[in-house]
Amino acid sequence: MFTGCTQSPPSGLPSLVPYTVRVTDQDKPIANIGVTFQRSEGNSGWALNGITNTSGIAHARTIAGTFERNGLPIGTYHVTLNERIDVPAELINDNDPASWEKQEKYRDEHRILPKILSDPINTPLELTVSDSGGEMTIDISTFR
Repeated sequence: MFTGCTQSPPSGLPSLVPYTVRVTDQDKPIANIGVTFQRSEGNSGWALNGITNTSGIAHARTIAGTFERNGLPIGTYHVTLNERIDVPAELINDNDPASWEKQEKYRDEHRILPKILSDPINTPLELTVSDSGGEMTIDISTFR
């Protein structure tokens, strides 16, 4: 007998509908951008996120414990975008406060996303998911 092969949704999890987010810069797709969905009213208790592929498309996923499926519950969400910026090893020295400043400066110089899109409180990005699902395109160039 195998366990974990079929996962039932956790108690209280509503139905999920497909939703995609396309992230571009002047209509060119951007890969490896994390997309996070935060319910506008209250906390769902589930992780709601995705990551863009080479076409700039992220399929929204809902994660609750070991349960993970494509889709989002119906509702309104604030959306944030995040990018990973790897700092070169020679700039990393956790015991040196000057190193922290150098790391932050490096990240700022290599950041492609406008900071407002990564700010969970001030993000201008919002979407409403209906029972038919949907899609959203975010061209980051419009936020510079």
